[in-house]
Amino acid sequence: MRSHVLNFIKPAFMEFRSINFLNGMYMTMVDCKKLRTPVEVTERKFQDACSKLQSLRSAMAVREKATKHAYHEVTETKKQFLCLGMTMEKLDQLSVVHVAGTKGKGSTCAYTESILRNCGYKTGMFCSPHLVDLRERIQINGRRLSESTFSRYFFEVYDRLHESMKNGAISDMPHYFQFLTLMALYVFLKEPVDVAIIEVGIGGQYDSTNFINTAVVCGISLLDYDHEHILGSTLDEIAWQKAGIFKHQVPAITQPQHQKAMNVLIERAQAQNNPLYTVSGNVPGLNNDTTNYEPFQLLNISLAIQLARIWLSDHDQENCRKQWFNDCNIQSGSTNLPVLDFDFPDFSKFIRGIKTCHIPGRLQIIKHESVSFYLDGAHTEESMKACTDWFLKQCNLEMKSKSSTKMIRVLMFTVTGGRKVKNLLSILKECSFDVVIFLPNLQHNPKVIEDLKELATLENMEHCRDMQTVWYNLHQEISECQYKSIRRNTMQAVSILCPSVNDALYWCSSDVKNLVKPSYKLIGVPALLRGAAHNQLLATGSLLLVGKLLSFLNTDEL
Repeated sequence: MRSHVLNFIKPAFMEFRSINFLNGMYMTMVDCKKLRTPVEVTERKFQDACSKLQSLRSAMAVREKATKHAYHEVTETKKQFLCLGMTMEKLDQLSVVHVAGTKGKGSTCAYTESILRNCGYKTGMFCSPHLVDLRERIQINGRRLSESTFSRYFFEVYDRLHESMKNGAISDMPHYFQFLTLMALYVFLKEPVDVAIIEVGIGGQYDSTNFINTAVVCGISLLDYDHEHILGSTLDEIAWQKAGIFKHQVPAITQPQHQKAMNVLIERAQAQNNPLYTVSGNVPGLNNDTTNYEPFQLLNISLAIQLARIWLSDHDQENCRKQWFNDCNIQSGSTNLPVLDFDFPDFSKFIRGIKTCHIPGRLQIIKHESVSFYLDGAHTEESMKACTDWFLKQCNLEMKSKSSTKMIRVLMFTVTGGRKVKNLLSILKECSFDVVIFLPNLQHNPKVIEDLKELATLENMEHCRDMQTVWYNLHQEISECQYKSIRRNTMQAVSILCPSVNDALYWCSSDVKNLVKPSYKLIGVPALLRGAAHNQLLATGSLLLVGKLLSFLNTDEL
C-alpha cells in the first residue's frame, strides 16, 4: 500500500503551534478585558457562556480518572436541581419521554419530537452531543434557543449554582453534561413545554438525567458495545445500565435485541412492575421506501411512533397507564414481549412528523459539483455495518446516474474514546476506497469552526499513524480469492495522515477550497484524484468529525 504522510520538522511544527496558540490566547485575553469592565449580568454573551461551560468540562475530565462509575451522580444532580429554586414536585409535573440505548437513541428522540410537534404540542428536547453549535442540545419546538435566550438561562442556572457552592449547599459545580441536563430541565419548566423528550448521556442507571423520578413512557433503542470501561464489557451488563431508566409502573418500549440483553430488560421491567413492549420495523407508508430509509432506521422510527402514541394516549385519556399496564403482563420467566401495532387514529400525522424530520450527521448526504459528502457518525460495530451498507447503496445509485463520470471513493476517518479501530476499519474495507485520510482525535471547542486552534499534537499524529498501520495490516490479510469480490485492488489505495479537518478538506475537494485555508504546504494531489471528475467521500467514526465537516460546509440543515 502506498502511504503518504504529512511530515513536518518538529521544531518548525512546535513554533507554528506556539504562534497560533499565543495569537489565539492574546486575542482572547484582549476580548476578556473589554468584557470585564463592570457590566450587568444581562450583558454576558453566548461566548461567555461557552467559555464557562468549557471550564466545567475540564473538571469532569479529572473526575472520570478518579472513578469508574458515577455512583453519586444522580444524588448530586438532584441536590443541584433543588438549588435552582425548583422542587421535585415541580419536576414531576414535567411530562417526560425518557430514552436510553447505544445506537439510535438520538434519532429516536428526534423522530418522537417531530411527531408530537406535528400533532400540535409544544415540545422540548434535550440531546447530545452537538455537532456544530452547543445550542443544538436544548431545543424548543424543534429549534435551538437564540444566543441571547440561551445565555440568559445559562447564567441564571450558573449563578445560582455558583452561589450555592460558595455557601456550602453543594460541594462542587456540576460537570459539563450534568450542567446542561439541569439547564435543559430548567428551561423546559420555565417556558413551559407540553412534553420533554430527554436523551440519556451515557448508560442510564447512573446518568445525570436519571434523577427524574417519573415519566410518561421510557424507550430503549438498540443495545451494542460502547463505553465498556464505564458500562461493562458484556451486553447483559450494558443492558442493566440502560434499563436503569425504567420507572415504577411506567410503560417502556424497546426494539428487537440480542436475547441476553432482552432477558435483562425483562428482568428489570419486572422488578419495577412496569409493562414492557417491543416494536416491528414494518412501518406502514415507509416500509417500501428503501431509498430513504434503511432497515435499522425503520426500527428507530417504529420505536419513536410508539413512544409518541403512548404519550398522546396518556395526555388525552384518563387511566392511560392502567390501560397499558393491563394490556401487558409479562409472566415470570417469559422472553416474549407483546409487539405494538400501528392500528390507531391519526397515523397520517405520525408519518408527516417522520418525513419532515431531518437528523444531521446521520446518513446525511451533501452534494457539491465535484464531491458528494456522505456523513455518518457511526462509532460502534453495528452502526458501522449499517453505515457501510448505506454508503455502498448510495454510491451505486450515484454512479448509475453519472455513468460517464469517473468517480473515486474517499474515506475520512477518526475515532475517539478508545474505540476498537481494527473492528471498525475491517468493516469499512469492504467499500474499496481509493484514498483514505486519517485524522487525529478531535475535541469540541466553543466555536467548532476554529479548527486551526486544534492542530494535531505529535501524540495525536501518532494516533493517526497507528490507525494507518491497522488499515495497512488489514489489507495484507486479504486473500487472493477475496480480492476477486472487491471492486478494485485496494492495495493501490493512497492513505494520508492529516493534522486537521481543515487540511483534509482542502486537499481532497476543489469545491470547498474557498471555504478553508491549509495550515501547511500539503503534498501534491495524487494522479488518482486529479483524474477523477467526482469524489464520493465518506466521513465516519466520530460525530465530532462529522460536526467539523458540517461547520466548514456551512450547511443550513442544522
